[in-house]
Amino acid sequence: MGDSNSLQDPKAQEDHPPADHDPVNEIMKGNINLAYSPKKKKLMIYICGGYKDTEHERNALMKGAYPQLYTYCKERGYDIVMVDLRWGVKDGISDNHTMAHLHLEVLKECQKSEGVNFILLIGQKHDSAYLPDTIIKDDFEAIFNCIEKERMETTKQTHVTHNPEPRTLTEEPGLHGESHCTELDLIKSSNLFNEGLSGSCDDDGSVTLSAHYHQTNDTSDPAMRTPYSALDLGKAIGLLQQWYKLDENCIPSVYRLQPISAHFKDFYSKDSSRRLQARNNWSNSSRKLWSILQEYAPLALGEKAASNLLETVIEQEVKQGLQTKEIPENHCHWFKRYITDIQYNLSSEKVSDYIDILPRKRQLNVPVWKAHKKFVESIHARLRHTNIYEYKVSWGRDGINPKLNRSHFFYTEHLCNDFRKTFIAHFNRTVSSQDAEILPGAESSCNTAKSWAQEEMLEHVQHCHTLASFFIGRETSLLSLKECLQQSKQRPIVLLGEAGCGKSALVAKASILSSEWISG
Repeated sequence: MGDSNSLQDPKAQEDHPPADHDPVNEIMKGNINLAYSPKKKKLMIYICGGYKDTEHERNALMKGAYPQLYTYCKERGYDIVMVDLRWGVKDGISDNHTMAHLHLEVLKECQKSEGVNFILLIGQKHDSAYLPDTIIKDDFEAIFNCIEKERMETTKQTHVTHNPEPRTLTEEPGLHGESHCTELDLIKSSNLFNEGLSGSCDDDGSVTLSAHYHQTNDTSDPAMRTPYSALDLGKAIGLLQQWYKLDENCIPSVYRLQPISAHFKDFYSKDSSRRLQARNNWSNSSRKLWSILQEYAPLALGEKAASNLLETVIEQEVKQGLQTKEIPENHCHWFKRYITDIQYNLSSEKVSDYIDILPRKRQLNVPVWKAHKKFVESIHARLRHTNIYEYKVSWGRDGINPKLNRSHFFYTEHLCNDFRKTFIAHFNRTVSSQDAEILPGAESSCNTAKSWAQEEMLEHVQHCHTLASFFIGRETSLLSLKECLQQSKQRPIVLLGEAGCGKSALVAKASILSSEWISG
């Protein structure tokens, strides 16, 4: 059969082809035993924006900008992929809390491509609060001990001034002590963590977790903080013990947030009402957990470390997106929308999708608004104004709706035009002039079609080598195919088999070995 092992690594046969070597001509002659690299490249653009407040903008880019850019890049030998992980998704809730990690990993992959790779869409709404899925052991225990210390001091003061308060949560305080409260006790409201909490209720009844900031307590100054009861502090300890478990299988050791289904079994229920109830229960628990960390992390870790711990997903994406080897202006652009009269429409049903309000009072949530303003200012400090595009629009019947509001339609059209112009300008500066400029006329179309055919040949050869490199065994099938090929007298050979049985890999291996099987 010949020495098939000699062809498992095509690069070993000829690592240094001649300078005037034309790979396409060699392929046409049947020589595919040389390693080729296709010239085609891929551009990946990561779209970052809120789930609801930038939905229309993200849809407009996918429909009004991406098809034209795809054709433009394709004609120049490039593929373009626009990645929007929030498209068609209501919120970032997942059982294993992996959504933020997934977003950052995909963003890092996009940053490996050339040119523009990070597009930010932000309006006047702050991103939803995000619970950290892991907390370093020392940090978590520092937060826990801070709460436990305050609980013990409160208990001592209660014994001095009043009758002894019965211990209802833990008989022996400590990080690894068993909590005697039920799951329902931990979900019920407590005075400590109801202050400053807000959430929005969707039409389907599900609760969306939004950012919450305490207005009553100044966590930076312990003397200004309102003291809480030992019962509330005990509930906080029990909630942390319930949802965060020590994981020593990594370095450093961390406390890992448990899956939602570990405590709310109906998260994957076939009954939609039970699934909804499980999601609402988790939303309630997650708001309390976030409030615990927001209250005590600054006391235990300091303001800066606490801020990093409680970053929203968009804040993490922006931090990663602006971390580039070159200046951020070569890769990042911010499209900023401002609804000029939104403050006069706070009573609208849809207003909570575009700005943070208090759920019952229908008033602006000032602490969250200030946090968003600070976040916006931090982006302005890192990105030049040349890469920031501002659009002012007015409030419509349902907020932003290009289908019903003509001015909103023109706004999204303007957004798509600016996006296309920005991308093409960066694309032409990034790629070589030979790839970026195509002469007009029939000759150009002929050359373009020829270039596509050559690139497709190179891709097929590269894929052939990839399949053959993983080919193991199946000597009987190779021998049968060799005999058919030698006896075919240049007639076509049809290889039949079930899907997934390895036909492509067998053909790839036979293609590489065919030069040994047939002389000439």
